[in-house]
Amino acid sequence: MIIRKERGDLEGSDLQKRVLTGIILGICLFIFTLAGGVYFFIFTEVVILFCSVEVFSLLKRRGTETFDLLGIIGALAVGAGFYWDRFLLLIITLVFLSVLIIRLAKDVSGALSHICGMVFGIIYPAFFLGPIIWLRRSGASYVFIPLVYTCVYDTAAYFTGLKFGRKKLFLRVSTGKSVEGAIGGILFSILAGVVAKLTFAPWLPFVHCIILGVLNSVLAQTGDLVESLLKRDAGIKDSSKILPGHGGVLDRMDSLIFTIPISYYYISFFITNLTTR
Repeated sequence: MIIRKERGDLEGSDLQKRVLTGIILGICLFIFTLAGGVYFFIFTEVVILFCSVEVFSLLKRRGTETFDLLGIIGALAVGAGFYWDRFLLLIITLVFLSVLIIRLAKDVSGALSHICGMVFGIIYPAFFLGPIIWLRRSGASYVFIPLVYTCVYDTAAYFTGLKFGRKKLFLRVSTGKSVEGAIGGILFSILAGVVAKLTFAPWLPFVHCIILGVLNSVLAQTGDLVESLLKRDAGIKDSSKILPGHGGVLDRMDSLIFTIPISYYYISFFITNLTTR
């Protein structure tokens, strides 16, 4: 799947676990994307479930009080809102009203941080990943666009940085990212977009291959850095240990959390009018 330099070099059994887990995840994602419909929706909800659990775990480690069960249900409800999109705004409104009303039963102290933590724990995984359901309604190829761009960027950035990396990109948050790696990732991501145009996404104009390549690359790196920021503040290396050799589900989705919504809105606004129904 995706190998990140900041974790250090992987050897032996750890590398084998990482590769095997990545292959299994890739196959599952490919199958559910092709299946579409309610199967893809359920798969997306499972991803949102694990991500929300890990986000609330990060918040608790930092000392932020949360109602985990309410937050997880809220995140799943927002995800469901993208499937039944006519109710999306209603669901979001009810979820946030529930957070505010239930908080009234608690002490005044810490109310602001608690409410902000709950809202973040719901929005960060669910509202950002939800648009992938809308992408799938227009066809599997639309889902593969952010997936391909993101995977190629992360992989190319790692190997380019490993070979040529000298100047640190964002040392305060991540010690392993380099400017050279980021440039290499962008170039290969654009190339991946051109290949996508010539294979499974003929609807993608060449000029937009470049623009989407740059946008997805920048946001993939930003998403990675944002999660590194959260984990560093919480004092942990991985969001969980559920995926052998990879860490948590959030560790694997951090870049896609940023690239999925920008891909949906860019394609819908500038290339074709994507359906939400």
